[in-house]
Amino acid sequence: MLKPIALAVAALSAMSLVAEAQADEYQDDRWYVAPFGTFINSGGDRGANDEWGGGMGIGKMINDHFNVEARGFYQRLGGDSGSWDMTGGNADLQYYLFRDTFSPYTVLGLGAMNTSHGGDSGTGFIGEAG
Repeated sequence: MLKPIALAVAALSAMSLVAEAQADEYQDDRWYVAPFGTFINSGGDRGANDEWGGGMGIGKMINDHFNVEARGFYQRLGGDSGSWDMTGGNADLQYYLFRDTFSPYTVLGLGAMNTSHGGDSGTGFIGEAG
């Protein structure tokens, strides 16, 4: 009775070692580029139209769980009282729960955004968590 259980434990242990060796073998150390699109539903009483924007991220996989990424973005909102232009960038640290076909992750980021409207502009910090 003990022999089949010991054999099953040994087989499962061997499979886990093979899976671990394969995961290390395929770690990607290249830089990547990630374009993205945005859409803002302006809402409220600002008199702005909903608009599309976009940006570009450049990142690198650090290890099995972490990526770093620098992103820049541009967003424009038109409206009755002129337009709002928002430009900025941020640095993100992404934590992947696991790397597979489906790879859920969390992200923390910090950056800055410049907003211009009607000749006035201001810069502020932005934070990101998700």
